[in-house]
Amino acid sequence: MNVLYTKIQNLSLPLLITNLFILFFNALNRGFSHDEFEHIHGAWKIIKNEKIYIDFFQHHHGLIYNLLKPIILIFGDTTASIISSRIFFFILFLLTLYFVYKLSRIFLSSSKSLVAVLILSCCVAFVNSAFEIRPDVPMTLVAIISIWSFLEFKNTNKNIHLYASALFLGIAFLFLQKTIFLCIAFGVIQIKDLFFRTFTLKKFFQYWIFFSISITPLFFYIIYNDIVEEYFIFNWWINMHWGNEFSVAGPLMRTILLNSILWLFFIVGTIDSLRGSKWGKKEDLIAICIILFCFLFTVKTPYRTYYLLMYPLMSIIATDSIFRYFKKHVI
Repeated sequence: MNVLYTKIQNLSLPLLITNLFILFFNALNRGFSHDEFEHIHGAWKIIKNEKIYIDFFQHHHGLIYNLLKPIILIFGDTTASIISSRIFFFILFLLTLYFVYKLSRIFLSSSKSLVAVLILSCCVAFVNSAFEIRPDVPMTLVAIISIWSFLEFKNTNKNIHLYASALFLGIAFLFLQKTIFLCIAFGVIQIKDLFFRTFTLKKFFQYWIFFSISITPLFFYIIYNDIVEEYFIFNWWINMHWGNEFSVAGPLMRTILLNSILWLFFIVGTIDSLRGSKWGKKEDLIAICIILFCFLFTVKTPYRTYYLLMYPLMSIIATDSIFRYFKKHVI
């Protein structure tokens, strides 16, 4: 096993760096979707003093425009703003990989964690969307930070990690309302912890109070501009009654076929962990992933971006499963 670990330490980092260079080249040379132009244009409209939900239509939360505004202000109405936006979102992608590494270190060694990041960076279904100019990208980043902070709280019992988790969960919600699925997952885990007395009622209320405080800018904007009805219709009703409805079955089968090894070892790792008698932080991570997966069947348009938050968590569980398999059957 020591020989395998040595090979992993020698190869995983160079392979990861090489892959990231390839992905960066792809980011600079691939085309832009109409959604990406829409988000850049939305930021430009806000710079021109237009207001979201009032002067122009949008069916998701608007924190992404605060990320894009400085880029457009620096580079102006030029193609440099578009290219720079893509580069900036690639940097957010790199930060996501870094925090996936940090999250995986709670469960895995440093060499195994690098393998988890390498596997994620090779996951076609993930990297196809992971640096596009869309709110799902920063939402995924801050959601991963929130999950890492919450599990770090379980490690250290330091309140700063608990509050950070709630804060970043709120920021994720300010990017996209689909963060509500992660909120539900956190709620389920915390209620489970309350039942087993590993989490206090005081901590529970502190968490959701901090979360509520972090999303007050959005609701202050809604109430101040008297657009409660517009906000609900644009962000919730329209998304729940979207016209181009399609089944999750087709996209799900395609993503499983594209990333079959990842799915296989994630399922094996999940079964192996959940059939054990002890429930720990890894099982919490699996539970979050399963809850996010279940919500795919509740939305009318389960686009590929709905998988963005799942794949980083799956890569960690799959990597652990791969090493356990090789330890039992190969080494």
